[in-house]
Amino acid sequence: MGLICASLNVRNTAEARAAMLRARAAGADLAELRLDLMAEFDLPALLAGRPLPVMVTFRRQDQGGGRALGEAQRLALLDQALALGAEYVDVELGSEAGIRRAGPGKLIVSHHDFAGFPPDLQTIARRIAAGPADIVKLAVTPREALDCLALYELPAGLGKPAILIGMGEAGAASRLLALRFGACLSYGALAPEECTAPGQLAVAEMVGAYGAKAIGPATRLFGVIGDPIAHSLSPAIHNAAYRQMGLDALYVSFRVPAGSDAGGFLRSHARLGFEGLSVTLPHKLAALAAADGADQVARKIGAANTITVRDGRLLADNTDADAAVGELAAAFGGLGALAGKTVLVLGAGGAARAVAWGLAARGGARVVIANRSRERGMNLAAELGAEFRPLDSLAGLAYDALVNTTPLGMHPGVEVTPLAAELIRPGAVVFDTIYNPLETRLLREAKERGARTVDGLGMFVAQAARQIELWTGREAPREAMRRAALEKLRRS
Repeated sequence: MGLICASLNVRNTAEARAAMLRARAAGADLAELRLDLMAEFDLPALLAGRPLPVMVTFRRQDQGGGRALGEAQRLALLDQALALGAEYVDVELGSEAGIRRAGPGKLIVSHHDFAGFPPDLQTIARRIAAGPADIVKLAVTPREALDCLALYELPAGLGKPAILIGMGEAGAASRLLALRFGACLSYGALAPEECTAPGQLAVAEMVGAYGAKAIGPATRLFGVIGDPIAHSLSPAIHNAAYRQMGLDALYVSFRVPAGSDAGGFLRSHARLGFEGLSVTLPHKLAALAAADGADQVARKIGAANTITVRDGRLLADNTDADAAVGELAAAFGGLGALAGKTVLVLGAGGAARAVAWGLAARGGARVVIANRSRERGMNLAAELGAEFRPLDSLAGLAYDALVNTTPLGMHPGVEVTPLAAELIRPGAVVFDTIYNPLETRLLREAKERGARTVDGLGMFVAQAARQIELWTGREAPREAMRRAALEKLRRS
């Protein structure tokens, strides 16, 4: 099990003392004192009676330091910290010979690369491990999440404890996953505006939502891929479910950019030990294509939102269809009430495929597809036996329900809407599959037009619950998942 270190971004001794108390309250095991970020500090006062163990560093400027200081003076500060009883000091590779090792504190020797991901990562790690370091630290900047696989291979071969960090959005998951593969420590910030390195998660979220202090070699791995993914609620509701179920499991998110090899990503992470991966925009078609097998629903829809890894094989499912149909059926009073209803579906991506197929096959509805790309919309309509209407030809269409499956209106673009307000029919049911924000501009304008509205949270929880049931063979705690989603939305 690894430690969680709160990296403090403060200006002076008083702020640092207060921040250490905040770090302890958030669940951190220790605090990093970045002396190079402080305008003034009194090191004896900082360390006397400290509320939790500390890691002291004065970062060299070429390694991301906040201000210049002569090398002798900088290393003297770290020597002083050790003499005063600091539990750890962190010094950069190349400067470690200047530390006198006064006191029992441990020496972390680090290498930071804010520009990229060194191809000679193992060489650097072994060079650090061969020296006086008690702990090896590497903080590098991956271009994509797949780069981080090289980090997870390092701990077993070093012979010393390691801290392994992928910085930035592409490395965010590594701040948790590295603990699963043997890293001894990970860093977090006390608040988003207090980060000391790109991609840091909040300490309270790491400890609470992700259960980071309990992550170990037996922790089961799950995740979600998509683009964008930063504001996904999937980690919040999946991790809440696993805690409620008493499972030692971790669910993390990965930004896999549109146009990249989503199938390769899925296969690589299956080999890494992931048992299941959720798939969202824009990779649902690619996930089905990459799978070794698929259930009947995913095959008929032509898209998958769920990958289960079983005996090394990728198995595709689609849990969106039944989740969407269930939400719309409830609005009409039951599944039977959907028969013969005209439902206008906005979009032609993976979610649209699932919703349109489900409404026609499960609910007996008449489905009309409308999409910005005429060719893509016509192709989907033809595949599913639905009708197609261009977005600019919807005036006069008498629909009973409207479903938005596009990302238009999703956070952060909350003032965008997929449909002009005047095209919303009073009395119709308007269902937006977006859940962040809970009330999109489309839903707000639908209410103003006298339509009945359904937000995307119910569908989101239902499809996620079915994923958990596929992966674990156990019933998912849907109410706990809904509460976790609402709490995350409230906080953000």
